[in-house]
Amino acid sequence: EDGIRDPLWSRGLGDVYKRQALNQGNIIIRKIRMKFTVSHKEKSKFEAGLRGFFQYRDLGIDTATKGNYGANVIRAVPGKHSKGEWHLHKLNFQMVYILKGWVTFEYEGQGTFTFHEGDSVLQPPKISHREIEHSEDLELLEITSPASFDTETV
Repeated sequence: EDGIRDPLWSRGLGDVYKRQALNQGNIIIRKIRMKFTVSHKEKSKFEAGLRGFFQYRDLGIDTATKGNYGANVIRAVPGKHSKGEWHLHKLNFQMVYILKGWVTFEYEGQGTFTFHEGDSVLQPPKISHREIEHSEDLELLEITSPASFDTETV
């Protein structure tokens, strides 16, 4: 086992163990009970969210994990674009996977990257970044931990 799942307790039923670092570098593993969830495209809707130039489709992961994780399909609102403001997110994990179209981000200390369909990026916690531009047909999958987090303009 990899230390994330306890075979005596989980029995493969969706129990996950969240690691939390302590001051001395030790790790505490806290059990999180997850619920089975399904999200069908036909029964889902996109809604306004963090950014006015995007719409968000919640995949139900937030509720299923009691807020420990979030997953959203995010799509561009035609005719609306980012102002390119530098910001950071106060979270533990953020991954973006491009489903359709393209987007260009700039990351402090890393450079500028254009991501196309099938590309992904892991944005470490609190990395300052900005969106420079995106295609009108952009759709991406974003996975975060926790599901809700603060965003700070820098």
